[in-house]
Amino acid sequence: SFRGLEKLEILSLNSNMIKIIENQYFLDLINLKFLHLKWNQIQTIENRSFLNLRKLTFIDLDNNKLVDLEEITFKNLFNLKKLSLVSNFISNFHTDLNTSNKFNLTNLNLEFNNIKQLKNNTFKSMCLYLTTMNIEKNQVKEIEIDSFKCLSKLNYLNISFNQINYLFVGTFQDLKSLLVLDLSQNNIDNLKKDTFHGLINLEYIFLNNNKISKIDSSIFENLLNIYRNLKPIYIYM
Repeated sequence: SFRGLEKLEILSLNSNMIKIIENQYFLDLINLKFLHLKWNQIQTIENRSFLNLRKLTFIDLDNNKLVDLEEITFKNLFNLKKLSLVSNFISNFHTDLNTSNKFNLTNLNLEFNNIKQLKNNTFKSMCLYLTTMNIEKNQVKEIEIDSFKCLSKLNYLNISFNQINYLFVGTFQDLKSLLVLDLSQNNIDNLKKDTFHGLINLEYIFLNNNKISKIDSSIFENLLNIYRNLKPIYIYM
C-alpha cells in the first residue's frame, strides 16, 4: 500500500474504517517512527504487520475493537517507546508478550479495556525501561503477587476505577522508583501491614473511594518520601 515511501517517518490513518492490519501494509516503511491508527474498527493485527518497522517509537491504536494481542505482534520493535491501546476490548494482555524481545518501551496505556486479571510476570518484557503505566477503567479484580515483578524503573502506576478488593503483601515490592500510585475507585476493604513494602520513593498515593474500614497502624511507616516531603495521601471512606 505504501510502496516507494521508504523515507516516510510519520503516518496517520486516524478516523477511517480499517478492520484488519495485514502483513504487507507497512512492509516498505523502514524509517517510520510514528504510526497513528486510532478511531478505526481494527479487530485483527496480523502477526507480521509491524515486523519491518524497527525505527518505530510510537503506536497509537486507541479507540479500536481489538480483543486480543498475539505474542508476536510487536516483535522486533526494539525502539518502541510508547504504546497506546486506550478504549479497545482487550481482555488478555499476554503474560509472555515479547519476552524474547526486551524492547525499550517507556509508556504503556491500557485504559478503558476489559482486563480482569493481572497475572504474574505480565510485564516482564518491559522491565528494563517502563516508567509510566495506565490500567485505569478496566475490570481488574485480581492482581497476582508478581504482576509487577522487576519493574524497577516504573514511576507512575494508575490502576484506578477497577474492581480490586484485595492486595497481596509484596505486590509492589519491586517498584523501587515508583512516585505515584493510584488505587482510587476500587473495592479495597482492608490494608495490611507491609502492603506497600518496597515503595521507598513513593510521593503520592491515592486510595479514595474504596471500601476501607480498617488500616494497620504501621501501614505507611516505610513510605519515607511521603513523610519527608509531606506529599498527600488521599483516603476517603
